[in-house]
Amino acid sequence: MVLKRAPPAGVAGGNSGFLLAFAVTLGGRILMTGEIGVWGSRWGLFWRVISEPVLSLGYALMLWNVVSSTSIFARALKHPRPKSPALVV
Repeated sequence: MVLKRAPPAGVAGGNSGFLLAFAVTLGGRILMTGEIGVWGSRWGLFWRVISEPVLSLGYALMLWNVVSSTSIFARALKHPRPKSPALVV
């Protein structure tokens, strides 16, 4: 989908999509903490195992949003083009 430059669907595009992806990434990072095992001793291992795929999904959604849509975050993270052509030696 990224190679085809398909824009993210619905809420996954624009500024709200980047913030949603950031929230997913933050949720994955929180699940990686050691306190998760203490809070839910029965489900602690499950949350620790699922934390890395959730974190990866959040990063992938962020990158897809920046590459495929126009938002303030995309403009801030894209590399500016040089004003004059660079000499290639």
